[in-house]
Amino acid sequence: MIYRSSFLFVLAWFVLATGAESQMRSGGPYFGIAGGASSSEIRGDIVNTDFRWGGMAGAFVGTRPNRNSVTTLGINWVQKGGEGTSLDYIEIPLTVGATAPLGDGSFAATLYTGIGFGFQISCSSEAALGDEPSADALCSNVHDTEWTWPFGIRLSRFGSSGRPVGIDVRYALGLTNITPAVFAWNRAWQLRLFFGVGGR
Repeated sequence: MIYRSSFLFVLAWFVLATGAESQMRSGGPYFGIAGGASSSEIRGDIVNTDFRWGGMAGAFVGTRPNRNSVTTLGINWVQKGGEGTSLDYIEIPLTVGATAPLGDGSFAATLYTGIGFGFQISCSSEAALGDEPSADALCSNVHDTEWTWPFGIRLSRFGSSGRPVGIDVRYALGLTNITPAVFAWNRAWQLRLFFGVGGR
């Protein structure tokens, strides 16, 4: 199911990128802050947890090289894991998006995708997962880094300065298994508000 959804997302992203007629101007670099909530689970061959809620906060820098595209580089603290297991990361996502105007052009919808790299900074667990013998062993063996594939939709309002304000809904697909003995991956929905606070 996830691969079918991913294919449809990529197809929609391609159509938007090649067919949008935007009236918005391009702009120079801007930076901003973001914060919100995450809902994460751990999914794998034999390990499947329920969702757990957590928080996220960070900053980003972005640019609009032309009227129909946006590129952003962020740094975020985000809570992942699943029910009974908390995994915190510092993530650095790089995304590129195709933008189309809404209404009179002062608002925009952006479909985006990219790649993310994260550093695991804390772990707590109430139980063992998979072949890990205990909760302590699980946290001791969690990989220090994680690659993710983020994709989602961003609804923005760009002011005359080119800085955005809006809401972002993202799905982050973990590409690195939790530990060498647990063939399962983080799957996280992320909902955040963002505010451009500097730049053009």
